[in-house]
Amino acid sequence: MSETNQNQTSPGPGGPQVSAYQSTEEMVAAQAANEADAVHQAQAELAALQAKSAELADQYLRAKAEAENARRRAEEEIAKA
Repeated sequence: MSETNQNQTSPGPGGPQVSAYQSTEEMVAAQAANEADAVHQAQAELAALQAKSAELADQYLRAKAEAENARRRAEEEIAKA
């Protein structure tokens, strides 16, 4: 005996009877598909944010190195003067 919710019917827009409930299996499958889509979307967003984080970390390190080089060059020029 398959599990189904009450198969109540209601008139559809065109007049024929339309099932108001899906079977339990269909609802579970739909929920699993929605959860899989949500997980896939979250993983894609995570990957994009990780890439952005790596890009910003690289920009930070380059800016820090440039500032240190400028400071070192300025100290060398003062020492030579």
